[in-house]
Amino acid sequence: MDDFLLELSQEPEISRLCSVANASLDELSWNRSVRNKGDAFTVFVRRLSGYSSAALDGTVMPPDVLVDPQKSAMGDLANSALLITARADELSSMFLKAPSQVWAQLHLLIEGDENRGQPRTNNDVDDPLHLGAVPDARVIHPTLNSISDMIVQSQAPAVLMAAIVHAQLCVLRPFSRGSDLIARASARMIIKGKGFDPLGLCAIEYGQYMLGRPDYVKSLKRYMQGGVPAVTEYLEAFCQAIVGSASSVAKMESTEGVETS
Repeated sequence: MDDFLLELSQEPEISRLCSVANASLDELSWNRSVRNKGDAFTVFVRRLSGYSSAALDGTVMPPDVLVDPQKSAMGDLANSALLITARADELSSMFLKAPSQVWAQLHLLIEGDENRGQPRTNNDVDDPLHLGAVPDARVIHPTLNSISDMIVQSQAPAVLMAAIVHAQLCVLRPFSRGSDLIARASARMIIKGKGFDPLGLCAIEYGQYMLGRPDYVKSLKRYMQGGVPAVTEYLEAFCQAIVGSASSVAKMESTEGVETS
């Protein structure tokens, strides 16, 4: 298999962006103050990530992320995001070896999808990001296989792989519901599974949320235009989310006072 992702990583600006993001991840991972905050803080950051992922799909970020979602359509979405994020942290190592199996497991946690655990077989798709035209269902399996092969075989930097997999899944929308949640969880698993965020404290989803939903969607639509310049602009937003989230988490003195609006 040609490692096109590794070739892409040699582009000067892409290489620079990945290096900046890696430096932020390294700084967070070796921050003794953060590492000493204990399991309760890890759980808090994980829930912050889950709620942020749900907010990117349209829910309202709660004032207290330690409170469980209410029973409603939006509450079900938030609950799915929390469950997927928590499960992703458990499956990050497995994901690097068997991505398709992990995608199926994560999709079982989606509320309201009659075909949970299975890729879609038609073009009736929930599109909370309003990305537009949906790829035909007939391309789902071969495209997922290609993405899976890339995850398992590519020697590209983890940040670039996470960014491209996230974008590919968002654009493909392989499931009738919840594809965006699984796309963001996939990026999380790659960063964690490859050892750049071993404690799962870099809340990339929170960084994306803090960028703002319009800019997040804008970056994905730019990626959809194709070509190195478009991918570079998208990657810049993705790396900005990593840097911003790592900085925010490092400054959190406790589970209080986190910006959620």
